[in-house]
Amino acid sequence: MVFFDKKALVYYFIVFCLLAITCFLFTFFGDKNYLLNASSVLGGFTIFSIINILTFYLMNRNKRNKHITPFFVLYEAVYATILKYSLLILLFGAIFKFFELNNKIVIFTFVVMVIFKILSYFTNNKNGKNF
Repeated sequence: MVFFDKKALVYYFIVFCLLAITCFLFTFFGDKNYLLNASSVLGGFTIFSIINILTFYLMNRNKRNKHITPFFVLYEAVYATILKYSLLILLFGAIFKFFELNNKIVIFTFVVMVIFKILSYFTNNKNGKNF
C-alpha cells in the first residue's frame, strides 16, 4: 500500500491557493477574464500534479524488490526521465493546442510550483528530516 505525505499535500494546496489569489488579483487589475485565468491556473497545477504522481509511481514501483542490479537501477532512472519529460511535453502541447487558456498563467503556475518543490527539498535537508 502506498501512503502519501499529508504534510506535503497541505503544502502544495497552500501554494495552489496562493497562486489562485495571485491569479484573481491579476485578473481584477488586468483583463477581467476570471474563468479563463482560473482555468489556466488549474491547468498548470494539473500538469504539475500529473508529473509528480508519475514520478512518485516510478520511484516506488520496485521498492519491495530486493534483488535489483545496478544496471536495472540505471535503466529505470533513464526510463523514468525520458517518460517524465515526454509526458510533460505532451501535456503542455495538449493544453496549448486544445484549450484556449492564458499560456502565460499556465507556465507561471507550473514554474512557481516547481520552484516551491525545490525550495521544500532545501528546507528538508536543512532541518535533517523529511518534509
